[in-house]
Amino acid sequence: MKDRPPSDEHIFPLAIGGSLHTQRVCRECNSILGSTVDAPLSDHIFIVIRRAELGLKGNSNTIPDALKNLLGTGMSTLVSDPTQRVQLTTNPNTGKLDLKMIYHATETKLGGEVVQRQITLDARDVGQVGTIIQRERKRAGHQPLSLEELKAQVDLVVAAGSRTIEKPEVKHQIILDRVEFRKGLLKIAYELAFIWLGETYLDDPMAARLRDVILSRSDEQTAKLRGGITIGPDSPPVKFWFSEKDCHIAYSSKAEKEIAICVKIFDIFTAVVIVTEQMERYLQGELEERTIQFIRLDPVSETFKQTSLARELDRLGKSGVNIPDLAS
Repeated sequence: MKDRPPSDEHIFPLAIGGSLHTQRVCRECNSILGSTVDAPLSDHIFIVIRRAELGLKGNSNTIPDALKNLLGTGMSTLVSDPTQRVQLTTNPNTGKLDLKMIYHATETKLGGEVVQRQITLDARDVGQVGTIIQRERKRAGHQPLSLEELKAQVDLVVAAGSRTIEKPEVKHQIILDRVEFRKGLLKIAYELAFIWLGETYLDDPMAARLRDVILSRSDEQTAKLRGGITIGPDSPPVKFWFSEKDCHIAYSSKAEKEIAICVKIFDIFTAVVIVTEQMERYLQGELEERTIQFIRLDPVSETFKQTSLARELDRLGKSGVNIPDLAS
């Protein structure tokens, strides 16, 4: 195995206010993790909306436009005519929705071999009418019009005017990622396990399985990962921190002969990941206090507080955390 120069890796992505670092990732791997693992989590529409609310700029140094991201996830059509696609954007000056008709062509047979082709476009694109006429004639196998003929045709279109659709109803299809963001949560759990369990964790069989999934060399089912990832704040392992919706929580906990790491991203995603099935390798007397850890990150101030899970539960006046059966 070839040693490579280390680089600064944010365990929780910088885009969501991550302030916890490790130097144990090479620059090449860091780049891969950023684009293929961190990005699907940081750019998930649920996360983007919260980033916009909290003003988290991330790597781009700009606060994301939640509405623009939401509209960019799918296709919009008119309710009155589902064949007519429209483009929804946000007006940079007003911040309000802006609707634009997308070029649309329909054909009607008039009899014999005669076909009428009707073009619909947004009134703001009227300057493209001449180009569209010539292009459509070429597609139909006709000779291009002369400049005089083309001008006459364009004048007819302009003279006919445009039709205004009052209070148009638009149906927008949102494409919601339900798979790719999961690797971002697994990466957080894996890197926390490395920090809290130590260098020997790299040789743990479960660590190898987690790496394979995070780097897309395997999937969760094939690698037989154990744990659960949920959307929403109702997961029992983080019930004590439900009210802390704008922070990230992570902690390690013992379960039978295993160690699980629980991660809460805002009040949006919760992951419980078995990071080792060989607890005896790490929990040996005085090491237990260091190994069973708790961390709370404030994404706005980009600060974090780390303690032991026992001390955190004492602070809350709670007796323990119940980790659900993850075998299924």
